[in-house]
Amino acid sequence: MFEKGMVKTGGRAKGVRNKLAGAFLNDLLEEWAIGGREALRIARVEDPVRFSIMVASLLPKEMQIEVGPLQELPEDKLIAYIEYTERELERRTLSLESRTESTADGGSAPVLLSLPETK
Repeated sequence: MFEKGMVKTGGRAKGVRNKLAGAFLNDLLEEWAIGGREALRIARVEDPVRFSIMVASLLPKEMQIEVGPLQELPEDKLIAYIEYTERELERRTLSLESRTESTADGGSAPVLLSLPETK
């Protein structure tokens, strides 16, 4: 019955599951656009327990919290690091604002002056 080279008979046609899922999701999207928000409001008011269960089912089942290097720093060093980062960002912002993209005379922009010219 299941010999190699035999023609398949019966069973689900290729691609049917994807077509069915696609059609279902398209229909669901249409219905959601019409009254999804109102349906959620009604569910929240009339059946808050099932509404809460639905919301909980959408949340991740597990959360992984890892301790990173910044979490291991003492508070005073963390504050100093944050202050340093803020100063560095301010310095870089001012540096970028003082540069120009191009000059009116067609010469090199200050940003590109440090690059060697190619001929």
